[in-house]
This record gives sequence, C-alpha cells and structure tokens, in this order.
Amino acid sequence: MKIKYLILLILITNSAPIFAAQELLYLAHAETIDIKEVAPETGKLSDYHKVELAGLSTFTFSRDKKYLYAQALIDGDRKQPSIATYLVTDDGKLNFLYNAPINAKATELKTDLNDQYIVGASYRHGVVSIWKLEKGIFKGELAKEITLEKKIPCSAF
Repeated sequence: MKIKYLILLILITNSAPIFAAQELLYLAHAETIDIKEVAPETGKLSDYHKVELAGLSTFTFSRDKKYLYAQALIDGDRKQPSIATYLVTDDGKLNFLYNAPINAKATELKTDLNDQYIVGASYRHGVVSIWKLEKGIFKGELAKEITLEKKIPCSAF
C-alpha cells in the first residue's frame, strides 16, 4: 500500500503545471511600451503594465528574454537617439535599468545569439552599428560601425 501512495506522490510532484504560462503582448506606441495580457481561450487583450519612454520607436528582447532594448531619446534632449535597457521581471513587467546615447536612430534592433552585442541599421545615414552589451545592459559602447550606402532597411545577427 505504501508503494502505491509513493508512486502517486511522484506523479503529482513531477506533473506539468495545471495552469498555462501567462501570454503577454508588448506594443510600442505614443512613447509608451504597453503590455497586454492575452486571454488563452479568446485572444482578448487586457491592460497589464506600461512604461513611458521619450522618443520610443522600435524594441527587441535579448535572446534569453531577460532584457528589453528600446530605441528612444535621451531625456531632455529630443534630438539625441538612445537605446534604453529594461529588465524583464519574472511576471513580464519592465524595470528601467539604463539609457545610453547612440550616433544615429536605427530602423530596428537585434541581439546576437549570445546576448553580447546588439545591432542596428540607420536607414537615413547608411550606417550599421554593432554595440557591446555589458552583462546584458546597453551602456553605449560601440564595437563596430560600418558605413554603407544610404537607405539600409535592416540588419540582423
């Protein structure tokens, strides 16, 4: 009889969680990163969390999903493009970590497979920039800049 209860206990403790993981949708608009919770059965969106960021345009996640990098502007300087780093908490909310300037606004941002670099292409300036990440945080260190013809629409690792 003790063996039956032991097997049942092992099955219960090793089984998959009863509830599915929370599904979140991250949206960039009107200088806000708006996070919506997605209802699994209906797809209905509900407000979950939001952060405001001056000059917000595009964003990307680190490959391990621990960080979010957002194209923005330095506070108080509407002409200085930057990349802001946010920590993605276990519940999917964002905690601001750092905002560092970059040379030119990028059309998109992508991280490399090891989350050591982030790349962005400037459509208007014809420049591809590769920046170093410091323990997951973008602090403005330029690793390499490549000048090409203008109107580079994208870059990726």
